[in-house]
Amino acid sequence: MRSLRKMVCILAVTLALPMVVGMAYAQWDRAVLEPLTSGPDNDALGRRALEIDDSGTLHAIYSRGLGSSHDIYYVSKPPGGIWSAPEPLGSPDSAPGIWCLAVRKETGEPYVTFFRGFDLTLGIRRATGWEFHTLATPPDFPPGKMAVTVDSDGYAHVAMVVRRENPLVWQIAYGYWDGSPDFHFQVLQYSLLVHYGLFTGPDIVVRPDGSVAILYQQDRFEYVVQISENSSLGGTDWRSSFINLPDVILYPGSLAISPRGDLHVAFYVNIELGAANTVYYSHRRAHDRTWETPVEISGPFRGARPRIALSGKNGVHVVFEETLGPRATGRLIYAAPDRSGNWQASVLLDDRAFTPSLVMDREGNGSILFEREVVQLEDKDIEYYGYVQPTP
Repeated sequence: MRSLRKMVCILAVTLALPMVVGMAYAQWDRAVLEPLTSGPDNDALGRRALEIDDSGTLHAIYSRGLGSSHDIYYVSKPPGGIWSAPEPLGSPDSAPGIWCLAVRKETGEPYVTFFRGFDLTLGIRRATGWEFHTLATPPDFPPGKMAVTVDSDGYAHVAMVVRRENPLVWQIAYGYWDGSPDFHFQVLQYSLLVHYGLFTGPDIVVRPDGSVAILYQQDRFEYVVQISENSSLGGTDWRSSFINLPDVILYPGSLAISPRGDLHVAFYVNIELGAANTVYYSHRRAHDRTWETPVEISGPFRGARPRIALSGKNGVHVVFEETLGPRATGRLIYAAPDRSGNWQASVLLDDRAFTPSLVMDREGNGSILFEREVVQLEDKDIEYYGYVQPTP
């Protein structure tokens, strides 16, 4: 009986694969590949390196350089146009990957958080050029990995991992910049990160009233995905909810918010470090207090580090890296629910592609920015894969 069940399962997956591929590539049927960088440099991306504004203009950041001497570059691409010339942000010693991009959707102004030396810095590109602001944090709480978002008033909201001494622990901190010299910094008192924050890059979204939700991995005797929220701009009263599954370790992926305030999260799990990974999705409606039961969305694939994006009224899209044990295979997998609400997954790119960032335009066309490995550990290029609007 067990053998019969196994055979039926294999047959079902085999029959479903053609439909899966058709569904996934329907979303990407006008996508093309465009290289952004090439050459011997070991180019790199952060966890959020691609954004899109309300006009449909794409914004991207990446680093170029050899060894530890990277500089961060910004480029953009208007609808029907070409990628702009790279603009350096002047951070030659910034650690690869420790930066983040957000865009003020209404105006198309990019916001970048990164380190200049040991100073957490916010860069904003205005019509007249770049301006830079130091985001001062207390010396007792040096920041590390971060995520940034921006609201309609142009305020930048930053979630970050911080280290605290005596006792030595890693926590989540939050601050917002409103144009004043004060960064409005605070530490989430009851946050406690796992493994020195090594697997706990946070993500953050902001609501129209300036309140935020922050996603991170929390140590609650079990390793869970936690979402902490305040109720007003700069609010210090944090309400936390968490997602847990039995007998596995949960790792945060990415967080998105719909126009009506629904929260959507993609994350991944394994039974121990180095074991096979599985990708999950859950959501919570704006006025609910509990999260929907997580749904496995990776289908026949194993994967990690999912990136989530929304389109239209109810469109949810996820891209993640396929993994074999702890290592990425170089294939990027796209997952989305079909018309019946059942998640389907298929290979989107299958040739040495890593570290994707995902956005969707208003018409539901997808765009990703990713690293293309040329020589392992020595040479990576940055490439774009997505819809290219015809030139007017």
